[in-house]
Amino acid sequence: MAGARLVYDLNPKGLVPVLVDPSGRVVVESEDIVDAIAQQSSAGLSKAPGPDAAEIRRLINQRLLPAGKKAKMFGQPGDLGPVLQDLDKMVAGPFLAGEEVTVADISAAPMLQRLFEDGMVPQELTQLHSWWNAVNGLPSFQKTMVQSYWWWW
Repeated sequence: MAGARLVYDLNPKGLVPVLVDPSGRVVVESEDIVDAIAQQSSAGLSKAPGPDAAEIRRLINQRLLPAGKKAKMFGQPGDLGPVLQDLDKMVAGPFLAGEEVTVADISAAPMLQRLFEDGMVPQELTQLHSWWNAVNGLPSFQKTMVQSYWWWW
């Protein structure tokens, strides 16, 4: 197709997702894409509603991501329990940073979806389960859910 841009034209590593913003700028990292969308959001999606939002995102990306990957792919759940317990304590409710959906929820939802669907979040982590019920009940989240995974994250 004439004028079509291939993923490799946009990101030489061939990784997705890729966002081309209205100015033509290419954004390739998931967290950067979430931030770019939040900045452009007409709905006023809050990027950092409180002091804990940045800490939540760090926990998700620096601890949950590697711990979940080790638990899921290699059967090594050692780090997963402590990080889930820490995240459970941080839930401000009903969403991670409080009353509104923020970039923290958007960052966490795809990763935690896999853990919840595989029964890897202990029932005693009630704050996380309440959060999951709130996020999972959002029509906007339902539209993004993937039914099967051929990759972890």
